[in-house]
Amino acid sequence: MKGKFIVICVALFVFSCGPKEKETLYPDGQTKERFEFTVGENGSELKNGAYTLFHSNGQVKENGNYVQNEKNGTWKEFDMKGNLIREYVVSDGSFQGDDIRYNPNGDSVELRKYDKGGLQQLVQWDKKGNVYKNIELREGKNISIIGKWDLDGIPYDFKENGTLVMDRSMGRVTDRYRANADEVVLLGKPHKILSFTEDRFELEVKSMFNPMTITFEKMSNNN
Repeated sequence: MKGKFIVICVALFVFSCGPKEKETLYPDGQTKERFEFTVGENGSELKNGAYTLFHSNGQVKENGNYVQNEKNGTWKEFDMKGNLIREYVVSDGSFQGDDIRYNPNGDSVELRKYDKGGLQQLVQWDKKGNVYKNIELREGKNISIIGKWDLDGIPYDFKENGTLVMDRSMGRVTDRYRANADEVVLLGKPHKILSFTEDRFELEVKSMFNPMTITFEKMSNNN
């Protein structure tokens, strides 16, 4: 009899310590969040298990899973009409693998590839489904830019070590450059990347009036 009593007490203890469900509300009473949680040793609530965030109109805005208050596994985001607009994976507190964004029609508009939180590749599509930006990165640095490019007849040689060599009419000019997924810093000035493909890339040049666009064309290995 005593043994049965101990078993029942242990079972009740385990059940009481398992995940519980909780909801938070918008001011009008609509459900804002619904999630599972456990209670920590200090009495604080820790999100553990399924999590859903809702738009104010009742549509799901985001769902996924938490482990010890941190996002974990596959997460999805939706617009107010219920269309999937983003899907990504979190592992050990960092982005991992593909982070894909969609338009309301379900077409991919952006892909970011991660490895342990480090961005490895950025791909973006235009409204017609054409790739207009495809950049590979290493430790946050744009490595797709490495090589020789032509700008209005002037060769620009982007070295892997961050050195930029320009062969101008007055002679060879050497400078430093920085490039990531969003901008290229040339001669100390940052320029937004408008497009970047295998054979050309465009940068925005700010001026006193309207912004200008400069286009670099990939040079062959023989040049």
